[in-house]
Amino acid sequence: MNTAVKILSSLGLIGVGVGVTAVLIAAKPKEEPKDVAAVMTWVTVEVVEEGSLPAQVQATGQVQPQSQVTIVPEVAGRIRSLPSSLKEGARFSKGATLGQIDSRDYQARLDQAKAQLAAAELELALEQGRGETAVKQWDLIGGTGRQELAERKPHLAVAQANVRSAQAGVDLAKNNLNRTRLTAPFDAVVLSENLDQGQVVGASTQAVVLAGTESFRVQVSVPLGKLQYLQVPG
Repeated sequence: MNTAVKILSSLGLIGVGVGVTAVLIAAKPKEEPKDVAAVMTWVTVEVVEEGSLPAQVQATGQVQPQSQVTIVPEVAGRIRSLPSSLKEGARFSKGATLGQIDSRDYQARLDQAKAQLAAAELELALEQGRGETAVKQWDLIGGTGRQELAERKPHLAVAQANVRSAQAGVDLAKNNLNRTRLTAPFDAVVLSENLDQGQVVGASTQAVVLAGTESFRVQVSVPLGKLQYLQVPG
């Protein structure tokens, strides 16, 4: 008896649940269909043409001067004066003084060379006079034979050679005197300098290292895979 009551009670609860569910479903509002606007995507159309475009290759490099020179004294001596601006990074124009070597000994040698030239020129003038006199005397006595000796032509040639030698000595002394002044061969910037007041310098002294400022070049290291994009003249 108790079992039948339990079964009927369970069936009654199930029926009530089904009925409530049916009522809720029937009461649910119905959705009306709506029109959905189409989504427009704007695009830009371009006509593609075949052609060649420059490739961009990025690389690192080092700027180097087109001209670089080490100033070495051509004569020996003691540094007498230096410009106060002579230091690394300083700029000098072409012909500017980089240092002055004591020039007194070289000036004295130039004076001696000029004196020797003057003596040689005087001797040449005297020999020319002797030659003219000798020619006249030879003609007066009606001499024959080796006329060159009579006219003192060999003596004249020696005198002329002595003048040329003395002139060469003067030129050399002038050049050495001019070389006591160290100058910039072109517009440049000082990379390094090794000069001090009173320092004795010579042909083995690397006085100043200069880099020209008129033009530069860039040495670039390009990746191997990018070489195909480069066009190197020549």
